[in-house]
Amino acid sequence: MEQERLQRCLQCGQLRGEAFVDGGRRVPVACLCEGIVCRVCRERAIRRPLSNYWDEETGRVWHVPWFAYLRPCAPCRRAAGG
Repeated sequence: MEQERLQRCLQCGQLRGEAFVDGGRRVPVACLCEGIVCRVCRERAIRRPLSNYWDEETGRVWHVPWFAYLRPCAPCRRAAGG
C-alpha cells in the first residue's frame, strides 16, 4: 500500500507521519527526533517507548515497547560491549 502520509524529517532523515498497516489501519509513525534522551550518555536520542517507526529496509512499521527506555543508544551499547 502506498505510504503517502509519511514525510522525511529534515533533522534526522527518517520518515514520520502516518502509515497504513495490515487491514488498512493508519498508525502514527515517529522519527528519532521525537524520541527520548539515552539514559546512559544523556546526549543521543533513542526511540520513544510506546511509539511506532517506519523501517525503510523492510517497508514495515515496528512498534517500540514500553521497556525500550532500558536499552541505551547504539554507541553506548557498543561501548559497553553489547
